[in-house]
Amino acid sequence: MTITANQVELAIARVEPPCSDGPNGLALLAEQVNGELSVWGHAGHEVTLERVLPFFGDPGVLSWHCWCETCHVSQLVLLARPEAG
Repeated sequence: MTITANQVELAIARVEPPCSDGPNGLALLAEQVNGELSVWGHAGHEVTLERVLPFFGDPGVLSWHCWCETCHVSQLVLLARPEAG
């Protein structure tokens, strides 16, 4: 399982309004998403980040839509952006 900072950057580039997270923020978000996926039992699995959206339009909370190829299930992760917390 590896959601990378690059995947996070590409997914966040599609979020409206645009996110201004720097490289450290992207790495932190990737680490947080990977941690949540591990808690849900996806550690070591092949996981793809499908999209990132503001949770009900709130740019401070992001909804991460992931697909676990190993389990053949989708996983939703909700995380507050670092500057929102």
